[in-house]
Amino acid sequence: MEIRTILHSELDCHLKPDIALLKQAIKELDEGGAELNKDALMAFIDKTIKVSNLTDKETELSAKIKAASDEEKEVLKQEKTSVSLKIDAGLSEALNLLMEAGRKDAYHYDYDDHFNMVVAGLMGSTCYMKEDFKALQDKKISNIMTIANVVLNNGHHSTFGHSHITLEITGIPKALAMILNNEKEYTTSEKSARYTVMDQISADELVLYSKWKDIFQKLIDEKYGANQPFFDAKGVRTTKLAQENARYMLSVFTPTNMVYTTSFRQLNYLAHWLRNELNNPDSNRFYAGVKNEMLEFINYVKDQNLYAENLEDHKDRSLSLFGPGVLGEDLTSERYTINYYTSIASLAQAHRHRTLHYRINEYKFNNEPAKYFLPPILINYGDQGLIDEWFIDMKSVEERLPQGKLVNVIENGDTNDFILKAKERECSEAQWEIMDLTRRYSKRFSAALNSEIERANSKAAFLDGINKGDLLNTIESIEEKKALFDKLSNGARCTAGYKCTRPCGFKEGINLERDI
Repeated sequence: MEIRTILHSELDCHLKPDIALLKQAIKELDEGGAELNKDALMAFIDKTIKVSNLTDKETELSAKIKAASDEEKEVLKQEKTSVSLKIDAGLSEALNLLMEAGRKDAYHYDYDDHFNMVVAGLMGSTCYMKEDFKALQDKKISNIMTIANVVLNNGHHSTFGHSHITLEITGIPKALAMILNNEKEYTTSEKSARYTVMDQISADELVLYSKWKDIFQKLIDEKYGANQPFFDAKGVRTTKLAQENARYMLSVFTPTNMVYTTSFRQLNYLAHWLRNELNNPDSNRFYAGVKNEMLEFINYVKDQNLYAENLEDHKDRSLSLFGPGVLGEDLTSERYTINYYTSIASLAQAHRHRTLHYRINEYKFNNEPAKYFLPPILINYGDQGLIDEWFIDMKSVEERLPQGKLVNVIENGDTNDFILKAKERECSEAQWEIMDLTRRYSKRFSAALNSEIERANSKAAFLDGINKGDLLNTIESIEEKKALFDKLSNGARCTAGYKCTRPCGFKEGINLERDI
């Protein structure tokens, strides 16, 4: 697995320099650069050393002040004030000398732990500012860092969420991508198993992948090839769908490529959660299969000086992809919890709806006999021999956790966010599994909301005045939601008010009756 930073956000602020910035500039100068004014350069280095010594002295005085008596404190505070003024003057002089030396590009902060502490301190200072933002940016870096340490050690980590970083991760196992994608506060783009051929796989997996890709291509072409223009004459869509279904044979540890953007805070939370899982002797097969890559991820964060030991979640959270089951389902007009079986590949699709929450029932994952998804085209258009062959091939790669393996998933969230998912997934373009699950639960929602309306109407009969008016208004809102679920139960999103910019003309897709 290879990771590199390709993008990060820096605030457009003109902060004063600090000793860390000057030391960074010296390091960059040692690594080579343009022709420089040697006298100014030596004067800059000499000034930086003096400022560094003064900074150490300031730190020592701060410690002495804490331990001193009242009489001693006043003297020490005066001495510290004098040292602080010399530091401020020295920093400015050093920066001027650096510019004079010819390094006008040197006044920048590397995107590392120190820079993010500065950003967090600056954001934290907003809570206490007495003037405007310009005055805030004129604060001494040492003062900003004081605030940064306060918010860090007090657990007020939201100020570390203003800065974001984008990682390009090559060869990441699909399993680790799913682990990262199940946590919130991120944006991700990943290599598609529909639009690209998966080729970084073992020889025996490649045999199965190629075999089933050819089988699906033949079945899809025979059944749907004449449905043009959705299935184009060149067979491009047929090939894509064949690849998508052959992917079920591939291990969840198959390497893929992804671009991952998150905040500095979340990056550290992830590193700490991964570290905790590394130390878990009872990791399930899914987590255990990517522990080497978890360690690589943590080491990258540390090697790039992005790891902050104290910037960890203090709410006793951990990786959230696995957890306990639920006692039952609950669907209402506001919130819902549902419980279903779906393939690992389908769950990876669902992760794209980040407003909803998903977890795999860990007990069933560890203890249930293996079960696998069977593509409907094999049931409705293939033959028993192909179905038997599918399960034999799936079973042959069970040790590698094939992406067609069925897992028990608990999903919960806001009902309005489920509607947003339905308006994306109930479509001819969507993966069949997630389309079918969304349609089936749209029917369940319709029935549940109908019962909710009936109960509310019975209650309304005993009310009057503003309370009755409020309840009737609420009932009307639920009825509108139910009517939408009725439409989503029987047709694609384009039949339920969604304005499609590229109508497919694929009848079976629009009626949600397709087998692929």
